Amino acid sequence: MPPRGRTPLLPTLAHAGPHRREVESHLAGQQLLDALPLVARSAVMQHALADLERCARVSQWPVLLEGETGAGKTLFARRLHSMRRGDERPFKHIILANLSASLASAELFGHVQGAYTDARTSRAGLIASAAGGTVFLDEIDKAPAEVLARLLHVIDCREFTPVGADRTVRIDVDFVAASNRPLRSLVEAGIFPADLLARFGHFVVVVPPLRERRADIEELVAWYLRRLGPRVQRNAPPTISRELLALLREAPWPNNLRELESALALMLAEAAGSDELTARHITGALTMALGRDCAPHGPTDDDLLEAWRRCGGKIPAAAAATRISRTTAWRRLHRLGVLPPRGVPGDSTSRITTERSSEP
Repeated sequence: MPPRGRTPLLPTLAHAGPHRREVESHLAGQQLLDALPLVARSAVMQHALADLERCARVSQWPVLLEGETGAGKTLFARRLHSMRRGDERPFKHIILANLSASLASAELFGHVQGAYTDARTSRAGLIASAAGGTVFLDEIDKAPAEVLARLLHVIDCREFTPVGADRTVRIDVDFVAASNRPLRSLVEAGIFPADLLARFGHFVVVVPPLRERRADIEELVAWYLRRLGPRVQRNAPPTISRELLALLREAPWPNNLRELESALALMLAEAAGSDELTARHITGALTMALGRDCAPHGPTDDDLLEAWRRCGGKIPAAAAATRISRTTAWRRLHRLGVLPPRGVPGDSTSRITTERSSEP
C-alpha cells in the first residue's frame, strides 16, 4: 500500500509499549541540541563540515556519521539532509536501539490491516513516511540483527514489503546512519555485518568531540545561555567571566554538547539573581555534570577581582583579603588586564558578554 502523507515518529510508536517512553524522553532531550547551530571556528570542525559537503554532492549514496555520544551527529544529519533534499522535505530520525526486534519490521516498513492481532488498520511505516526525504538511522550499531538484515535489502534496492502485504513498495529516500562506535572495529569483532558496512563505508564523516573544539566553546556557551535563560526565568543572559570561560574550554566534556548544556543549566540555576557566571558557580554545577572537581584551588581570578573592587582598587588590601602575596595579586591583576600602565589599579574589569546580536 502506498504511503499516505508524512507519519510523525511518535504516533507510529504508540503501540511500542515501554519503548515509547524511552523514545519520547530521548526526543524531548534532543530538541535543544537539534536546534543548535553548527559552530565551526575550530579547524577540526571546519574539516568535518567540508567532508559533509563532499558527501552532499553525491545524491542518494548512503552516508555514515561516526562520533561520540552527544557530539552532534544529528546536527550533521540534518545539515546533510538540507543540502541534498531541502528543509521542506521530510526528515525521519529513527533511533534503532529503541526498537524491539518483534516490532521493528512493522515500525520501519509498515503493515496492512489484519497483518497481526492488533493491526486493525493499515499503517505506513517510518521509512515510507520519509518519501522524498531522508531516513536517519541513529544508533545503527545497536540495532537488532533482524533489522539490519532487512535494511541491507532496502538500501540496495530502494524497496520493501510491508508486514502482511503481497506487493513491494518503491521508495525514494536518502539513508544516513550514525554510530558512536567505529563500525569497522565492530565488523572485525563479528558484531556488525560487513556487507552493510560496505554500503556506508564509502562516505564516512567523523563528528569531532567537544574537547577538540576549544575555539567553538565561546559561541556555543553564548548560544546555550540565550536559549536556557527563559527556562530559569531570566529575561537576559548573564555575562560570563574570562576565568570561567577558560575552565569551560579546558574541561574534557566526555558527553560533549549534552554535557555542556547540562552544566550551563545547572550553573544558571545556582547563580539565580546574579548577572554574571563565575568560577565560584562551578561547585554543584560543572562539578556535578563532569563527575569530578574542576574548581580551581585557592582564590579564583573572580574572587581576586571582587576583593580588589571591594577594597577600592588597593592591591595590598585585596591581597590580604584573598590571602595571597601582594606580588601575586599584582601579577594576576596585570594578567587580567585591569591595571592601567605603570601598574596603577583601575576601576573596571574585562569580561566576555554573551549578549550577541545574532545566532552563532
